[in-house]
Order: sequence, then structure tokens, then C-alpha cells
Amino acid sequence: MEVLNKLKKSYYKPVRENIINFLLSMDEIYYVDEKDYQDAIVLMEQYNYDINYSDCLIILTMYKNGIDTIVSFDDDFNHLNNITRVYIYFNYNMLFHFV
Repeated sequence: MEVLNKLKKSYYKPVRENIINFLLSMDEIYYVDEKDYQDAIVLMEQYNYDINYSDCLIILTMYKNGIDTIVSFDDDFNHLNNITRVYIYFNYNMLFHFV
């Protein structure tokens, strides 16, 4: 979801469809429930509000489902234990790569 939100930027237009297709081919959808929303508030408090609520909900969902890697433009995920952030960069030909 984090990556998909950034695709509205015009400079992604040439590769937008490729990114979406790639993510959908490797992605599973995990649903959250009411308890998860409440637990995300607790997690946000544990991080002293340095990480925003939606990121805490993502982190909680990752921990709950045994996920340790996220594709995201958000560098807040770089500072978390047990989570690896993979990000997308583009070369001059607008080909995307994951690092």
C-alpha cells in the first residue's frame, strides 16, 4: 500500500503499470480487525509517537503475520529492528530496481 500511494506522482507514469503488476504478483493481502487498530495505538505509544499511526498498523500487521520485509519509500522503516525496507529506484531509462 505504501508504494501504491506514491504512484500518483507523474514521474512514475512510465513504469506505474509494471510496478503494480510486479507487486500484485508477489503480494498477499492481510486484513486488520478492530483489535489491530487498538494495538497500533499502543505500538505508537511504545515508539514515543516517533512513528505515525498508519506505519504502526503496518508494523503490527507485519509482526502478526511473520513478515520481515516491506517495499516502501518511507525511511522510517529503516530504523526498526527485525524489519528490512526494500525500496524502488529508477535508472535513466525508467527501469525499476529493488534494493
